[in-house]
Amino acid sequence: MDSQDLRGEGLDGWYPFNHPQFPCASSYTFGGTLLDDSGYYPWLLARIPARPGVYLVRALEPIGRWLGFSDILYVGRATGRRGLRGRLAGYVRSRLWQGRSPIWDAWEMMSGYEAFEIGWFVTQIQAEATWLERELMARYERALGELPPLNSRRG
Repeated sequence: MDSQDLRGEGLDGWYPFNHPQFPCASSYTFGGTLLDDSGYYPWLLARIPARPGVYLVRALEPIGRWLGFSDILYVGRATGRRGLRGRLAGYVRSRLWQGRSPIWDAWEMMSGYEAFEIGWFVTQIQAEATWLERELMARYERALGELPPLNSRRG
């Protein structure tokens, strides 16, 4: 299972994060709009819904797994009262304010990739997010013989 397998299933899309073409204090075009770090990350944070859901982290290139290749590095869920926005805000804010995110740095170190993108599924209730996370991890494991590389255990 890779990110292409999730098209048409309700995934909001993929958004660059920790990406070499988006270093701090740079300018770039995203969706036809010229943004810099002071504009992109707040835009991204405002776009993330404050609803329960499941988020995924992907590399820009597939990596080898037991039974094939996948670009999905991590599957996580957000079930707190602030939902996906609350869960992902720490990653986005620490990248914006400190220039780096300790969590993304750890993922970069463990995976060997510098560029990541995030995407998410919005669910109606927390129980649905829990179910969807387990379902996505089970699909990944069935297809590739193991969990995503940065998931140490099933959620």
